[in-house]
Amino acid sequence: MRAWLAGTLVIAIAALGAAGARAQSDSPGSASPSDDPSETVYRAEEIVVEDAREAERPTEVFADTPVQREVLSRPDVERRPGTSAADLLRTLPGVRQQQRVQGEEAAVSIEGLPPEFTRALVDGERYTGEIGAVDDFRTLPTFDAERVEVLRGAQALRYGSDAAGGVVRIDTPDPPRDGLRGRFEGGYGGSDWIYGAGSIGWGNERVGAWLRFVDDEIDGFDGPDGFVPQPPGAQSRRIARDLYGKLRLDPLDALGLVTRFGWRRDDESGLSGEADAGDREETRWLVGQHGAWRLGEATRLVGSFTWYDNALRSDVGRSYAIDEHEPSGRLALEHLLATGPVSHALTVGFDAFAPHLALEDDASGDGLEKDQRYGGVYAITESELTRWLQLEGGVRAQFHDAYGPRVLPQLAVLVSPWRPDEARFLRLRASWGMGYRTPTLRELHQPPVPQVGGLYFLAGNPDLEPELVESFRAGLEWAPLERATLAVTAFRNEIEDHIRSVHAGLVFVEGRPASLYRKTNLDEVTTQGVETRVRVRPHRLVDLEAAYTWLDTEVSDATCPLDELPNEPHHVVDLLAGVELPRVRTRVAALGRWRGEALTERSGTGSCSFASLERSDPSFVLDLRLVQPLGASGVDLYVDLFNVTDEDVVDSYAVRGRTLFVGLRGRF
Repeated sequence: MRAWLAGTLVIAIAALGAAGARAQSDSPGSASPSDDPSETVYRAEEIVVEDAREAERPTEVFADTPVQREVLSRPDVERRPGTSAADLLRTLPGVRQQQRVQGEEAAVSIEGLPPEFTRALVDGERYTGEIGAVDDFRTLPTFDAERVEVLRGAQALRYGSDAAGGVVRIDTPDPPRDGLRGRFEGGYGGSDWIYGAGSIGWGNERVGAWLRFVDDEIDGFDGPDGFVPQPPGAQSRRIARDLYGKLRLDPLDALGLVTRFGWRRDDESGLSGEADAGDREETRWLVGQHGAWRLGEATRLVGSFTWYDNALRSDVGRSYAIDEHEPSGRLALEHLLATGPVSHALTVGFDAFAPHLALEDDASGDGLEKDQRYGGVYAITESELTRWLQLEGGVRAQFHDAYGPRVLPQLAVLVSPWRPDEARFLRLRASWGMGYRTPTLRELHQPPVPQVGGLYFLAGNPDLEPELVESFRAGLEWAPLERATLAVTAFRNEIEDHIRSVHAGLVFVEGRPASLYRKTNLDEVTTQGVETRVRVRPHRLVDLEAAYTWLDTEVSDATCPLDELPNEPHHVVDLLAGVELPRVRTRVAALGRWRGEALTERSGTGSCSFASLERSDPSFVLDLRLVQPLGASGVDLYVDLFNVTDEDVVDSYAVRGRTLFVGLRGRF
């Protein structure tokens, strides 16, 4: 029997025994430091927890902050089908996922901006993937996600200059302060999908520890002919194992320390269409030390140091190895003050990064070893000028050892002219900001290397210039009734010197020609559109939401044959319905997305390479989750049904067909 199953059963038995002795509860609030030192978090000394089914919650879409911040709580995560951040974000308005030839199964773009501009963070830090490349949201477990935040628009101030499209942040549990806590989950589904996860933590007021393990395995699938990228094929299998933990130490009342550590291994086999051919393995290690020191009643010093190491080995199409590591550090001073009736939260800080890349290509014999140094200093103010007016703004000065400095301002305003009570309100938001993404080491220096078995070659370009993004957003959120909210947001993003792959001639391999694509700066790319949402709670046991996104993209460059970005549909409709049946407490959730036609580009990168003037057919994908609590034990049985409509292709890439999964989860 697999090791993960044995571990899950042990935790399950302990959970069932503990559940009979006491009611389940989350760890109480604490004054421990936030895992993201760059973000001020003030925790209450006491949190009163009440049954969400009995309490009337405001029907909000976004948090009451100037920056548009969508928050998914732990119950929100548990209501949605799936086990990863990719599943969680699949039907969020404005969020688009696509499979890519380079290996990312769920590259995420927000509001038409390239996936390179979307940062994925766990507890405020990088978690998986190649440094500076596209984050793969399929590799981010949500088994124990306490809180998920989706921030749209430029987020350079707190999260780095390349967070120009948005940030998805997953916060995991702090080590408990009142004894033993734990969770477990496991299940089986179609395509021989095996999933097992468990976490356990213990602590008191001074010290605590928490550890999580996830094992996720699934076979590949066959897709329709004629589409690139092809799915890995039915002979392939993906195995992901993830270990992550925290140690908390509060030696003084004013000093809190948190140590993070993690290991992850992703193995994919049979990617070349045969069970014993086409292997790809990726191993990641991370360790980080975070600290927060209260210097007074209104002042705090926070800092962190993180070491991130990632190694990739692959013989899919070509045999190559990538080894990279990145030490990084952050330090920030936070201070609360008041000037008359106006309160402010001020943050001043800096961060620094030193990525290193070593690439070896066995087929061509080429290789490289390069380093970069970059970082920034920043100042942020969050001011509540009146009860109805809030401002958040600041400036970052970004530095790079190969490029000149860049100043990146950001400003957001929230106006609440109508706040008669907590359930009825009118909020007006507007924001503007700059983002700045410097070329990665691979984009600059990668030699021409074969892709997809030599179908084409991809090369870097040492003459690349950084990308500069300017983002504008404006919208309203209106709740005329206690249980209904309308949100409308207009956005526009302008990218200068956008980095994409374009055709650069031919290379000859054993006398046969193959296309060469080289990283190049495009003159200008613009994305603009409108997002609308209606959220209704006609009853405390019913949640309904409908959203529509209109997106328009424009490419202005003589070297690109397209005048719009591919794989970006102009029209998208998202639907969500959640119902809880009384007495039996069965919960049912349905999430669907309809996409209009889109220009196809068959590498999955959304760039000019493999450009096509063909348009995909409209598609509709529906996912379902049914959850049944098993008495008062704190254990839930759930059933997920993915792609109920059994779509084969969405835009220009193949998706997994109808898949059933049955799982069991609980906590103690």
